[in-house]
Amino acid sequence: MPSRRRTPSPAEQRVLQFNGAIGQLSSCSLVKFPSVLDFGLKIRGLHNQCLALQSRNPVLVNLLLDSFFNGLGPRYAAFRTEARAKLDLIPAGSLTTIQRFDTVLVEAQQQEKIFKEQDAQRARQGMAQHGTLCTHC
Repeated sequence: MPSRRRTPSPAEQRVLQFNGAIGQLSSCSLVKFPSVLDFGLKIRGLHNQCLALQSRNPVLVNLLLDSFFNGLGPRYAAFRTEARAKLDLIPAGSLTTIQRFDTVLVEAQQQEKIFKEQDAQRARQGMAQHGTLCTHC
């Protein structure tokens, strides 16, 4: 006789949903999104899901920024280091987690714009040198 699966209680369901959202936050990466803004909005949405499920969980304090920074990838390493240093200079309690995140998101968008300009300049240089779009220059 097959065993019946027990339906999780509402509290257990919330824990499962919370753990799922945490897992998505931890594995979210910029390469899956067309822009830093889209990536940042996804991270913020997942963070909001977590807050709705367990608003007092201490894990959530640094998770928003950590997930964002980690998901940016290696090209943003210098940006990440500089942004963290700037955040460390802000007095504790003067900005909420969301305000800190919004500040970093705007700066990351500016960095993305710089990267795109650099990529376009490299492509133009390759065209000038090779007469065609050069993917290795």
